[in-house]
Amino acid sequence: MRRSEMLGLRWSDVDFRLKQIRVQRGVTFAGNQPVIGPPKSKAGYRSIPLLPELDAALRAYEHEGEYIIGGDRPITEQAYQRTWERINRTINLHGATAHVFRHTFAKNFILAGGGLVQLQMLMGHSTLDMTRHYVNLYGA
Repeated sequence: MRRSEMLGLRWSDVDFRLKQIRVQRGVTFAGNQPVIGPPKSKAGYRSIPLLPELDAALRAYEHEGEYIIGGDRPITEQAYQRTWERINRTINLHGATAHVFRHTFAKNFILAGGGLVQLQMLMGHSTLDMTRHYVNLYGA
């Protein structure tokens, strides 16, 4: 998921029974304040598998508020930055951003034998060219 999609994720978007996450919104920032809006593109509206590791982590988490990250409302940009810095200090991400993990997922998916069209759907890309960019199939 994109950072904006993760920040917009509500508990009601997670279907533990069907093992799916519905991506229905994104959070951007105006100044420091969260702004809830649609996903980046029409292709951004999608359902993606709830992987077992995330399923277990979410089930263990205290369901407080509407949003998974933030509670009653999405977190501010400053709170996001502080949280990311704290994670980096704890496990040393070597300067990686959340977006780097999108690229890593895309490459690992293809290396594991996943198809480009399926990856396009999972990533919420409007075009295959964008998906190719993520897995560096043409040197981008």
